[in-house]
Amino acid sequence: MKKILITSLSDISKDSRVLKQVKTLLNNNYFVITAAFQNLNLNSTNHIHIQLTNKHKLKFIFLSLNRFYKLTEDLISILNLNTLKEIINPYILDMKNKLKSIDFDLIISNDLLTLPAIIHLSNNKKPIILDLHEYFPEEYTDNKTWVLFYKNFYLHLLKKYQNKLNQINLITVNESIAKLYRENFNINKFNIIRNIPYYHNLSPRVIEDNLIKLVHVGRALKSRKLENMILAFKYIKSNLNFLVDFYLVTNDKDSQNYLEYLKNLAQNEINNPNIKINFLKPINQDDLINKLNEYDIGLSYMYPSNINNLYCLPNKLFQYMQARLAILASPNPEMAKIVNEYNLGLVSKNYEPQELAKSLQLFNKQNIMLFKQNSDKASKLLNFENESKILLNLINSLLN
Repeated sequence: MKKILITSLSDISKDSRVLKQVKTLLNNNYFVITAAFQNLNLNSTNHIHIQLTNKHKLKFIFLSLNRFYKLTEDLISILNLNTLKEIINPYILDMKNKLKSIDFDLIISNDLLTLPAIIHLSNNKKPIILDLHEYFPEEYTDNKTWVLFYKNFYLHLLKKYQNKLNQINLITVNESIAKLYRENFNINKFNIIRNIPYYHNLSPRVIEDNLIKLVHVGRALKSRKLENMILAFKYIKSNLNFLVDFYLVTNDKDSQNYLEYLKNLAQNEINNPNIKINFLKPINQDDLINKLNEYDIGLSYMYPSNINNLYCLPNKLFQYMQARLAILASPNPEMAKIVNEYNLGLVSKNYEPQELAKSLQLFNKQNIMLFKQNSDKASKLLNFENESKILLNLINSLLN
């Protein structure tokens, strides 16, 4: 039985993309070893816990600062010491120490940050698959702290390992992200594997009399400007009743404060008695698509606060489709392409509340049911049972 090592700087029990990698390989008789922050608690996998100590954090922050960056690069170039590389990237030390005795046939890494570690572990003998699911050098350019501490380090990795990146096997989520790497770093060897749910055997729900039920799921991040979806309902002029449910995930104080802001905004700004906006407890991922099936329209909105948001192709878009919903999408190119190609719903002209309202008012019972039926057809094509074949074919070609 071939052994696959999967590394991720995340809690993979909550990381749907990595979780699908693990399950796909287990279902196809591979022995899976995971190395990440948290365990999957699956009896069928071995797990190595990766951690970042406070000491390593301080070193990384210090050496990532722009004012010290050039000096650090020169030292690496002159001394060529692995220990300096490990100081710059503190995950490398922990990964090398904990994984050095692990026997594996192929490694799948889900983070550019660990590239030096996986190259070291492969020892130019074991195949590597690297999942560049974001355009990492501009991952959070709307965050000044991230720009200060991380941007230059990602640029360093992409430039230093450019030749190696063209030798290993790369995955990304859509053609727009692949194009950015090609144009800016001359990195060309990409396989496109989208973050798509498994197939769910559901049917479109019949619309209730005079009530349209809308839903949005995702993280409560200020940079996404979710308030624009709420403010859109200020401009709605319709005889229909709208029920709008938000299921927003918070994981720190900033996101909790932002969620409170959104709740207050909805309460104070939306005075139309025909419109009711709720903020509900997030749904367990295993139950999410079945729950979404109770709605009529999925709101797939992503404000382009950075280039990754602009070119996003989020899991929620395909979750709405698997739930057999009509979709209202913001005009992000990759989302718009899917919605238009499969006629799943409508795409707003821009990201502002007034334009979202105009698009919402174009929905009626007849076209909502048509879009739902189109989602039903598309769900049989756009599912991870089909998408995973790309990953399996790639792995089989590398191991055989």
